[in-house]
This record gives sequence, C-alpha cells and structure tokens, in this order.
Amino acid sequence: MNVTGDFVLKPTKLTRDQACAAKRMWARFQAHTTGNTYVLYVQNRTSNHAFRVMGHGKNPWQAVRRYYKGLDNKGNWVWQCTKVVAVYSCVCDKSTQAGDLLVGQAQDRAPW
Repeated sequence: MNVTGDFVLKPTKLTRDQACAAKRMWARFQAHTTGNTYVLYVQNRTSNHAFRVMGHGKNPWQAVRRYYKGLDNKGNWVWQCTKVVAVYSCVCDKSTQAGDLLVGQAQDRAPW
C-alpha cells in the first residue's frame, strides 16, 4: 500500500474497454520492439539538429522503417521532419551505445 502523508493512494479500476485497449497497445509495443537493436543517427530536416534513437528489426532497413512508421503505423510528421543519416549496430541496448557503422555515412559530430 502506498501512503503519502494522510492520503492512501489506490489505483483506479479500469473499465473493460480500457483494459482491452491497454492489452492491444502492449501487444503492439511488444511486436514493435522485437528483433535486433540498432542505433539510428537522425537529423532534423529544418534545424540540422542531430540525435540518436533506438530502432528494432530483423535488419537495418526494417529498423528504419519502424522508426518512420511509429507505433500507430502512420508517422507522417516523422518522415517530413527528420531523416535517418546512419545506422549503427547496438553494443548495449540499455545505454544505446553505438557499435559498428552498418548503413550510411559516419558523422563528424556524432552525438555520442
């Protein structure tokens, strides 16, 4: 039991629809994160800001496709606003440490 001061915090009961939606979303997330882990080097198309994200897939191409599509399988703004410049193997998926360059160009100013 969680106690904060004089208040006892209790979880809110989910309705049947909420529970079913949560199960579907969890299954979708599990399917989205299966496969090998890759580190994607991404650049913003307008401000040229660089950052990295983790991608999952059987190969680098599928990892990039899943990044662009997203969980809802739409991802229009991701495609328009960012571009994947390079894909690296992932040495440690807990810390997103990049390993060898697999696809793309090695960047001079890598964010890691």
